[in-house]
Amino acid sequence: MAECGELCWVGCDAAFASEVSGLHCGLSCGVDWCGYRCAYRRASAFRDGGHLCYVVMFSSGATLLGKDCMFVRKEARMKNLFEPARVNEVKERIGRLRPDSDRQWGRMNAAQAVAHCTAGFELALGERLPSRLLMGRIIGGIVKPKVVGNDEPLRRNSPTVKGLVVNDDRNLETERERLCGMIDRFCAAGPMGCTGHPHSFFGRLTPEEWATLMYKHLDHHLRQFGV
Repeated sequence: MAECGELCWVGCDAAFASEVSGLHCGLSCGVDWCGYRCAYRRASAFRDGGHLCYVVMFSSGATLLGKDCMFVRKEARMKNLFEPARVNEVKERIGRLRPDSDRQWGRMNAAQAVAHCTAGFELALGERLPSRLLMGRIIGGIVKPKVVGNDEPLRRNSPTVKGLVVNDDRNLETERERLCGMIDRFCAAGPMGCTGHPHSFFGRLTPEEWATLMYKHLDHHLRQFGV
């Protein structure tokens, strides 16, 4: 009863049909709201009093509950790359990187770190499919909410996915252009573009968790070079 795209339909066993757009929502209970990005994330169904009801989760963190009347509950939301403001922020910071930018930790130089971040987006979009790590299977589910469940920066020298470390020489301008293009691709694809393949350490991630992880990963390496 929900379709992905700019326009989504939420329904409850013919009890109502409410049109939801990214700018304005007219709910069956007469409540109007606006300002949320209407990007479909997932839907589930349940029965209540013989009626089939739908719970639709949007990437904005808004939850629409459908029964005879609908209401909106705003949930806690992490910084993520489905937010245009965050995209503008990281691109501005990427633009301030220089070939001689001093790293504050780690071994990669600025160009290598930018290439490494591009590879991270290839994970999120399903273009790289690493196998699960044994340690991830054991503790990944415990660690995941501590990483994607808050806005705290990633720790210095955090472990990285095997195969994503860049050791060869790279040109910063070339890698900067590639990374910005990959960010645009990720944002244009939206929640439906995120892979369902498990992260090698954390396991399966929702699209919003991928968007949060991508923001935090970029922020981590930009802070590594003081931008």
